[in-house]
Amino acid sequence: MVFDRSYRFAYANQALLDMWGSTWEKSIGKGLLENGYEPWHAQMHEREIDQVMATRQTVRGEVSFPHATLGKRIYDYVFAPVLNELGEVEAIAGTTRDITDIRQAQEQIQESEARFRSLLEEAPVATMLMVGPEHIIELANEAMIRMLGKAASIVGQPATVAVPELASQSYLQLLNQVYTSGTTYEAKAMPGELVINGETQLHYFDFTYKPLRNAAGQVYGIISMATDVTEQVLIQLQATKNQRELLALFEQSPIGLATISTDEALVFQWVNPFYGQLVARKPEELVGKPLLVALPEIKGQGFDAILHNVIATGTPFIAPEIAVDILRDGELTTIYVDLTYQPRKGTHGDVEGILVVATDVTQQVMSRKKVEESESKLRAILATAPAGIGLFVGRDLVIDNPNQTFIDIVGKGPHIAGLPLREAMPELISEGQPFLQILDDVFTTGDPFISPGSLVKIIQNGVLTDNYYNISYSPVRNASGEIYAILDIAIDVTQEVKARQQLQEAEATLRGAIEVADMGTWELDMQSGITTYSPRLKDLFEFTHDFIEWDRLYSPIHEADQARLEAAVKRAASPDSDGLLDEEYTIVTQRTGRHRIVRAQAKMFSDQQGNPKKLVGSMRDVTEQRQTQWALEQQVQQRTEELAAANEELAATNEELAATNEELEASNEEYAALNEELEEANSLLIRSNDNLQTFAYVASHDLQEPLRKIQQFGDLLKTRYATSIGEELVYLERMQSAASRMSSLIKDLLNYSRISTQRDMSTLVPLGSVVERVLTDLEVVILETGAQITVEPLPSLSGDATQLGQLFQNLLSNALKFRRNGIVPQISIRSARVASAALPPSVKPARVAPVYHRIDVIDNGIGFDEKYLDRIFQVFQRLHGKREFAGTGIGLAICEKVVANHGGAITASSQLNKGATFSVYLPA
Repeated sequence: MVFDRSYRFAYANQALLDMWGSTWEKSIGKGLLENGYEPWHAQMHEREIDQVMATRQTVRGEVSFPHATLGKRIYDYVFAPVLNELGEVEAIAGTTRDITDIRQAQEQIQESEARFRSLLEEAPVATMLMVGPEHIIELANEAMIRMLGKAASIVGQPATVAVPELASQSYLQLLNQVYTSGTTYEAKAMPGELVINGETQLHYFDFTYKPLRNAAGQVYGIISMATDVTEQVLIQLQATKNQRELLALFEQSPIGLATISTDEALVFQWVNPFYGQLVARKPEELVGKPLLVALPEIKGQGFDAILHNVIATGTPFIAPEIAVDILRDGELTTIYVDLTYQPRKGTHGDVEGILVVATDVTQQVMSRKKVEESESKLRAILATAPAGIGLFVGRDLVIDNPNQTFIDIVGKGPHIAGLPLREAMPELISEGQPFLQILDDVFTTGDPFISPGSLVKIIQNGVLTDNYYNISYSPVRNASGEIYAILDIAIDVTQEVKARQQLQEAEATLRGAIEVADMGTWELDMQSGITTYSPRLKDLFEFTHDFIEWDRLYSPIHEADQARLEAAVKRAASPDSDGLLDEEYTIVTQRTGRHRIVRAQAKMFSDQQGNPKKLVGSMRDVTEQRQTQWALEQQVQQRTEELAAANEELAATNEELAATNEELEASNEEYAALNEELEEANSLLIRSNDNLQTFAYVASHDLQEPLRKIQQFGDLLKTRYATSIGEELVYLERMQSAASRMSSLIKDLLNYSRISTQRDMSTLVPLGSVVERVLTDLEVVILETGAQITVEPLPSLSGDATQLGQLFQNLLSNALKFRRNGIVPQISIRSARVASAALPPSVKPARVAPVYHRIDVIDNGIGFDEKYLDRIFQVFQRLHGKREFAGTGIGLAICEKVVANHGGAITASSQLNKGATFSVYLPA
């Protein structure tokens, strides 16, 4: 809501109107009493509004009163001043919200806390509530006080003061840990010393420390619940002692023996030396530790689950030749044991412990597995291998057990089994091939022979063929270690070898072509971000490494081209693009800092899922071509200018020759008159600047004040004639509307006059920050219209930040104002560098520069007819009626003045109902 100085509502949002059960027409322009406020309520707010206007400070408050349908409601509110450009309070902005549910929730929390405390007091378990990092005892029930042997006066004391003997024990450390981490801590049979009646006593407790959190989720206290289990623990300790005496009889047993507790951790209670040898640990390294802590390498092997099942069911577990991975000498080693988990039951049939019996059978299991594995591997290789496999038995190399692939390679049919190799493949001799001699050498020396991609000439189906194979000849020995056969494995790699040969030829041809064209190649891996490049590019960039990482990919690129090249790579990686990249940019070499102009062309390749995989391309140094091109362009421009100047000089010379002596004599008189006119013009300019400053003050203060009076008295008259049925209200509304338009016109004229005054243009202004501030100022309009605005990276340039802000404020305001009904506004701001020679003919910047920044503001609004292009940047020129779109017709004139002040130019293009594009050219 917004109040004017007469306590009347000037604005209220829909949420507030719904709260009142009112409408805009019934509430706006009316006072507090007219909107249903009680007299005491209205007087209170009027006093607070007066306070805000007098002090310019925000006022906050809370009030409750009955609602028509919801009963008693509680509201909080804020009143804040709205200042004009002179720092005067023009209005009071206010917000309010219904906090009834919040207050009721707070009362319910207080009631819940009271019930909680009552339950703790009456709990049969020893319970204590400690608050804050000092663990102040806020509540301790009778059971807790009895267990600690203290008086009820411990309530209100820190835990270390109430129970000082705990300070040297781990209980206080655990309290701090729970308070800090917010994690519950539970313990069973934990020892602790208490001073009771002046005597230190050892007790054992089952206890829990549980953190308590406030509404914000922060830990504010700890609740402790404890049970004294000293008697049970002492009984268990005695039973354990008896058990150890019994197990001592097994200390020297040659079988691995151990006992394990039945709790969740499965703690080793006793281990004999042989069990320690079996798991490669000393007994003292195991006893007292949980199973998975003492033997972490068995985690995931299932033994803890088996033990828990034995404990739960009471049924022994017996299994022969169980594989166990044990860490020995720093390496994970597999051993095999005959394993028994025997539950030890108490008098009531409960399992009180587990007896572990383990016999090492590793040697016999490994021996058997080696034989089985060897036989299984050989059978699997012969049966399923895609390679040609066969045995050559004896010095005659008789073919034995050839698989189908081997038979297909030989190409003589399945009857080759049982034939010497020289008879099955006579082409080995007729074609002078070395393989028979190589096989004989393997038979003699026992050294295997391996040859990848060997050429073998084979007569297959009556035709001599040239094929390539990966060949392996391995000697096979009998039980006495003597070689009795050779295992032949041959894999056909003909297609791969020929493809590789073709690829090598193509690569050699391509490298030659690239070298001739003075080009380099590069490849960007989109997954790893690593870019590799050819030696030519390495020399060009003066790199010292053979690759470059992603975070340094654009560092060799001139900073003016980095954003454009990065955007081009992103476009090539987009699934909607053709994956092509073709860019020309400048690089700065690493060692010498030379500037080189290169042209990069590349193609993006994707994986089977359509994700970009790698960008492969070439690069060529075009520095000399571009320099030559620029030099030619400059020469042409220079010659053109010289020719034009010569023509002008020739025409002037002809005119001067035709001039009469009388004109020469009159020139002195004209010169004197010109000096007088110049002096008058200077005097007039000084007076104009003074008048302009005076007008700025009058427009900002003296002219605005009567308009504010007109609007205020108009509000009073509207209130007085609110019940009138005549045309009085219509006339008043027209009067206020005209006053509002006059106020806007004066403000715009003031802005235009201020811009007409030159300022310091030497400050470097980042346009991205300017646009960001403008978007923040327009945030309300953007949210109301749902506009979608995209801003590409913008350059920095020398100028005045305030004037540039007005430039983008007017352009974006127009784009939002002149939107089409029912169409979401789409606005984009783009930037590009344009050489002076590439400027459109209609663009005439106020200052000559070699390069300009072109900033485009593009919208999808109603647009305009381009035949009015020469009018839109003139003062008071409007293409739409005032009833359609508000405005004074000065905004674009301000834009044109700002651009001219910065040495640039502005133009526009549009079509009706298809949006408009405003292009600003500013010197780089």
